[in-house]
Amino acid sequence: MIYVAIGLVIVATICLILSPFWARARVFLLFASFIALANSYAAAPLNWISFVKGSGFWLTPILPRMPPIPLEKLALPIDSPETIIQKMGCYVCHKIPRITLSRQSDYGPILIPGTMAPRWITSSIYQERVKSGKAKATTPREYIIESILNPDAFIVPGYSDKNDSEKSLMYPHYAERFTQGGLEVLVDYLLTVDVQAAVQDGLIFAHP
Repeated sequence: MIYVAIGLVIVATICLILSPFWARARVFLLFASFIALANSYAAAPLNWISFVKGSGFWLTPILPRMPPIPLEKLALPIDSPETIIQKMGCYVCHKIPRITLSRQSDYGPILIPGTMAPRWITSSIYQERVKSGKAKATTPREYIIESILNPDAFIVPGYSDKNDSEKSLMYPHYAERFTQGGLEVLVDYLLTVDVQAAVQDGLIFAHP
């Protein structure tokens, strides 16, 4: 439907361009332009919402694949962080502050990247991965993005594959599931999730 929407935008644009030069049909052309735009929105509402929000019209994954993944299964720039976490299944493996669905998860480490990302990128074990060319992040934001798109770059101790210490237990193909805008939405959110949020949610108990 995306190409139908684009075709209708072209029709609307042509009508608008012609309207100043065709006085007798001006009202008709303006009305036709409006109808074409309205139908374009009806054909691809998610794309239009993304465009209005400034995230672009094209909703494609960072690493497209064939056959393409249905749009509703991608992490989109119009999704809330909670929706993306649910779509991507993050709550299945990680306890995440503020995410009720994740309360029983214990497969992966608790997600408090607002606290841990700055610590990990300055740690000696992470810097060893940088020196070997396997990890590249220099900021907390880059670290979170790297951990999502390339989970083997750095593996939190204790969470590697039992049969291969260089392999993370995390799903390795999120680049096929995230649009760039959707990734930014989640990263912005995760940067706010810290140890204080975990304490408030009772996921970590603060020492008096």
